[in-house]
Amino acid sequence: MDKRLSLVCIACLCSTFFLAAQTSREHIKTKIDSWGTCKTVSISKNSGNVAVYNKNGWAGGGIPEKLAERLTTINNENYELIDVELTEKGNWFVHYAGEGLAWEGIPETLEENLKKFSEAKEQFLNVTFNDKEEWIILTNSHVAASSTALLSKINTGRDRYGEILWTHLTDDGLALVYRNGYLFYGDVPENLKTALGNTQLNVTKLKFLSSGAFFIGDKKGAYSFTL
Repeated sequence: MDKRLSLVCIACLCSTFFLAAQTSREHIKTKIDSWGTCKTVSISKNSGNVAVYNKNGWAGGGIPEKLAERLTTINNENYELIDVELTEKGNWFVHYAGEGLAWEGIPETLEENLKKFSEAKEQFLNVTFNDKEEWIILTNSHVAASSTALLSKINTGRDRYGEILWTHLTDDGLALVYRNGYLFYGDVPENLKTALGNTQLNVTKLKFLSSGAFFIGDKKGAYSFTL
């Protein structure tokens, strides 16, 4: 194939992925606005987007087929859908029905710890991971992470701001939500930091992309976002 043609094809493919991501994000934005409530989202640049509301309602687009099948099954069987994590490479994690867990493509050490805490009957509060083998688990009894460096960052905030409530990892950023404040590392968008400084929400969930898209929400389904 002509080199120039190859470059054109690659550019077209990248543009197609970008448009698909933007289209699916516009779709969930419209859905959230129509619902007037939102429990959580999972947003990505390349692997689609998902929004969750009420017990197990969801909307999404461009997401991996097996993830869509799992979310549909959870809805059909009327389990509570708690959270969804989706990485840029299309790896995913779903938390449902108390300690119901499902995943594909997650780091091996994360899988081992999920199984360990599940067997111990611990309550999962938050699970986040990225495509760089980094991960964090919050349960009712433990804070676990893929490295001592991540644990050190989390503990620094606990000393300052109290109980850790939520964490979110991207490939290049980390946001930590505490009872009385927030900490940020790496590429976390300034508009998210500004929104957190101005919000009246008691934030218990947070998702973001380095591009500036973000979602923050509380336990009652109130939210604020830029998508």
